[in-house]
Amino acid sequence: VELNPISKFLLFQGDIMMKPDNAKFVYASTRCDLLKIVAIENNSLKEIITLNTYFPKFKKESDDNIAILKENVNGFISLATTDNYIYALYSGRSEIQDSATHYFSQYIYVIDWNGKLIKKMILDKDAWQICIDEKSKRIYTIHYEMEEYDTTVQLLVYDDVL
Repeated sequence: VELNPISKFLLFQGDIMMKPDNAKFVYASTRCDLLKIVAIENNSLKEIITLNTYFPKFKKESDDNIAILKENVNGFISLATTDNYIYALYSGRSEIQDSATHYFSQYIYVIDWNGKLIKKMILDKDAWQICIDEKSKRIYTIHYEMEEYDTTVQLLVYDDVL
């Protein structure tokens, strides 16, 4: 299917995070499980690894636009990095499965900078964003609950999990 550049951007939008020493970066897509690790060497980019098992589900509209299908399984919704690891909050949910929380997750994949899965962490509450403090061995997460006319935002802290 031929897509214009804006449609490609929308299909593969996501996050980019640098390794703290600025030698590598990770890109992760919000719309699928695409994760790419890239090294920066001599002002050039060198792909370390691309991990991907599925692509976004969409339909092409008549006016050269696209629509993400409700059955599309969301990918990585937040990233955090340390010198040793990438922490990727993975949704794995679709809007059809859970329209209210399909951009939330309890699953953090811990991946080394060569792309090896080190472990899968399961949080006790859905998170929307994550932050890592390697020194204190803490994970901070943002969670919010929506009621009819009110939204409650919570900062949760997980101690000694790294």
